[in-house]
Amino acid sequence: IQPLKEEDVLHGAVLTFKDLNLVHELENNLLRSMKFGVITNLASSISHEIKNPLSAMALHAEILEGRIKKLDMEGKSQVLQSVQTLQSESARLSRIIEQFLTLARPTKPELNLIDMNKIIAEVIILVRQQAQENNINLSSELDSGIGIIYGDEDQLKQVVLNILLNAFAALTNGGDVEVKSRAEYEKVIISIRDTGIGISESIQKKIFDLYFTTKKDGGGVGLAICKNIVTAHDGKLFYETNEGKGTTFFISLPTKDPTTIRSTRIKPIRKS
Repeated sequence: IQPLKEEDVLHGAVLTFKDLNLVHELENNLLRSMKFGVITNLASSISHEIKNPLSAMALHAEILEGRIKKLDMEGKSQVLQSVQTLQSESARLSRIIEQFLTLARPTKPELNLIDMNKIIAEVIILVRQQAQENNINLSSELDSGIGIIYGDEDQLKQVVLNILLNAFAALTNGGDVEVKSRAEYEKVIISIRDTGIGISESIQKKIFDLYFTTKKDGGGVGLAICKNIVTAHDGKLFYETNEGKGTTFFISLPTKDPTTIRSTRIKPIRKS
């Protein structure tokens, strides 16, 4: 407050206000950047420590698979399926570690012909036990006529898995999660619907931002990575939500002729 005077006569006062919201936002972004930097450095320093047991797991899973094949036992096929899942997911986890370490650098997808229904089915196998433990009714309705797309199988599997786990997190007291696939004009549409709490209007514009999270132990990179991956495949990731009733995420991917597809490179996620 500054007084307005003329010849020692007080005529009024000037009040100056400073909007510190931007300053606080910048400070918070800096803190999040520091936090993410620490996590990245930590991941880099211990990545070899993680890969060593992963390699051992993969080796022993391979040995176990060979031994089970020689046995005559009840439920043999189910046990083999579990061992094979362990093998494939150990390999995928190793690749995810590499992707995390190169998050801010361009990465080129390994483009192949992909059946998205197969990816969805594999992810559902991975999370079904978690769904049961949390009283979640997980169902799927997959259109066999969606056709084949061209993309990176590991990256698209990561997208479906991340969104499914987010749907589970929205169901604090159990509920329903439904995964659907359908064919639309030159597109494959995957929808993941939950009957959770919905997304508050106050945060709807932020959920794809890097570092933004509503989870206490979250890093705020999951949906940012998902959107980055889908965009790199010339697709779209969007959602519809109703507070108190649930949310549906949609993954829209174009079907393409593999002989004409252009070389695609994922752009680094910008820190904002």
